[in-house]
Amino acid sequence: MNRLFILASGLSLAVLAIVGLVDAARDDHTGLAVLFAILAVGVAGLTLGEARRGGVVLRPDLATWVERTSAVTGETPDELTSRAVSRLRAGFTGNLEEGQ
Repeated sequence: MNRLFILASGLSLAVLAIVGLVDAARDDHTGLAVLFAILAVGVAGLTLGEARRGGVVLRPDLATWVERTSAVTGETPDELTSRAVSRLRAGFTGNLEEGQ
């Protein structure tokens, strides 16, 4: 859902920049047209680059563990991995309480 939102909002901003570019070019505002062109290309590039970026790829054994554990606990794989990463970070910082 986040990627869809990023893609839609980024492309909307790129379209608005293109409309501004066309309007500035029609009114012979060269500097403003160049600014809108740079903005359109930059926003479109960042948006499409973000949309193509993949998520974290787990090793096959970890992916299997996540699938099996989430089936047993009833948690979604996202919740399970988030909890596991939080616990790992707590262990690195020494904030892990006894008995967990």
